[in-house]
Amino acid sequence: MLTEDQIVTALHAHFTKEGYNVEGLCNTTQHGVDMQVRCPTSGRRIFIEAKGGTSSRKGSARHGKDFTPTVVFQRVAKAIYTAMELQSSQNFRSGDMAAIALPDTPVFRKHLSRVAAGLNKLGIGVYLVAETDPPTVLFWNGTAN
Repeated sequence: MLTEDQIVTALHAHFTKEGYNVEGLCNTTQHGVDMQVRCPTSGRRIFIEAKGGTSSRKGSARHGKDFTPTVVFQRVAKAIYTAMELQSSQNFRSGDMAAIALPDTPVFRKHLSRVAAGLNKLGIGVYLVAETDPPTVLFWNGTAN
């Protein structure tokens, strides 16, 4: 199961490969937007809130163990709330996008599918990160893709 830091690392590699400029990056011990990138051609900024599928704290009772479905629900809900906060901040401009990044697992997809239409209406993007070698990042649009 991927930790939040592993999700952010995978996003960093993905956006760098796609030619985006990484303007901000936080790990789990820092506060703020987990990742901020800018498209070099359009100037569009993407602010991303990431959540992992297990605790990143070594010594934690949940470290290395999948979160329960209840905790996954809480992680998804917190990520969506934070994305909405990002959209409401003074730093957010027209054309920017708030997004969330989560592990690509059936339980995360289940919770996302229930709110996919709402996320689309709010303009909140979703990146799913598969635990492959190297991790695979896909932009999820609410379908089975």
